[in-house]
Amino acid sequence: MVGCICLCQSGGRHSATGKNFFFQWSWVLKTRAAVLFRLSVARTPCTEAEIAALRELLTALNAEWTQRLCEPGVVWKIRRLKSVWGSCRFRSRSITYNAELARHSRAHVEYVVVHELTHLRVPNHGPEFYRLMDERLPEWKRLRRELNGR
Repeated sequence: MVGCICLCQSGGRHSATGKNFFFQWSWVLKTRAAVLFRLSVARTPCTEAEIAALRELLTALNAEWTQRLCEPGVVWKIRRLKSVWGSCRFRSRSITYNAELARHSRAHVEYVVVHELTHLRVPNHGPEFYRLMDERLPEWKRLRRELNGR
């Protein structure tokens, strides 16, 4: 069992490899607690008024940023997503935004719009992606931290 990851609580040691997995287990517990907390904080479905306001904001932001970044022909929609703020399919040039964005500030929504539009140029989160994000929205790291509650 070389290279396996143990998520057991038996002192943080895996008997087959003898490696110490205490730090991984601590991270799993901390991350799980944070996710469960976020899910429990009144995550009722967004109202029609909230969705309408988000649709209006996304229409404006997508129009502004697609023009600014020379990315025509982008199709987008709003859905209730479980674990991400947005999703980009770069081949079909379609973006899905999480309805929960309706409960966040314009700056945070703008960050998600720029992030997803950047995926049309770079489909992964490699160095080139982060370089483009730095160029396009210099304060993106702060906005991401705030949006994710970190």
